Parts: sequence; C-alpha cells; structure tokens
Amino acid sequence: MNYIYIIKFIGVAISVALADVCWVKYFHGVEDGNPLKAGLWAVGLIVLGALSIEGYVSDSSLIIAAGIGAFIGTYITVAHKNHVKINKEKKNK
Repeated sequence: MNYIYIIKFIGVAISVALADVCWVKYFHGVEDGNPLKAGLWAVGLIVLGALSIEGYVSDSSLIIAAGIGAFIGTYITVAHKNHVKINKEKKNK
C-alpha cells in the first residue's frame, strides 16, 4: 500500500474542503455587504486553493480527492449555516 499517495489524497481532500468553506464564507461576506469579512475569506480561499491545486496538478488521479473535498466543505458549511438559522428562529418564537 502506498502511504504517501493516501496522505496526498487526504491532504488534497482536506485542503479543498477548507477552501470551499472559505468560498462559502466569502460569499456570505459579500452578501452581507461586509468588505473586511469578504476580503479575509478571499485570502484563505486563494491560499488554500493554491495549495490544493499544487497537490492535484502533480497527479491527476487526485482530482477525485478534490471533488470529494469540495462536496464535504460546501455541505458542512451550508448545513451549519442552516442549523444556526433554525436555532435563531426557535429562540425568536
């Protein structure tokens, strides 16, 4: 078993997941009209995106890991936002 490949696979998936969290949070900052929030999330997006690309450009089979990470990052971020929204609505009733 190639442990280096597994570590790269997991690393790419995690970095893309985190980049997607930054991506969603960036759009929330833009939507809220908060330039500082959007700008800071954009920095995270670029840095993590660059690290991710560096990982899967060297081995195109890691694009699968990037896809998995993209789904996980977006899913978790949107699910968390929905959870917070539901809790706020419950408190306001």
